Amino acid sequence: MKQVSKTIITAVISFIGVILMFAINFEIIDKIVVTNACKYDTSNTPNGFIFDLFYEISSNTGYHPEPSYFNFGFTAILGLILGLLFSYKLIWK
Repeated sequence: MKQVSKTIITAVISFIGVILMFAINFEIIDKIVVTNACKYDTSNTPNGFIFDLFYEISSNTGYHPEPSYFNFGFTAILGLILGLLFSYKLIWK
C-alpha cells in the first residue's frame, strides 16, 4: 500500500474509533452509571470524585447529571487511541 492511502485509512479508522467510543459511552455506560436521573434532583445523593469528574449537576441541567467537558475529552481521546492502535495492528505491521 502507498503511504498516503495508509494514512487516510488510519484517519478513517481513528474517526470510527471515536464515534464508537461516544456511542458506547452514551448508549451503554451512561445508562449504567446514571440509572435514574431524577433521583439527583429530589434527594441529596452523595457523589464521589470520579462521578463529579465525568458528570455535571447544576441548575442549568435541571439538577440532572449531564456529561462534563472532561467526559467528552476523555471519550474522544480514548476512541482516538483505540482507533490508532487498531490501525497500527491492522495496517502498519
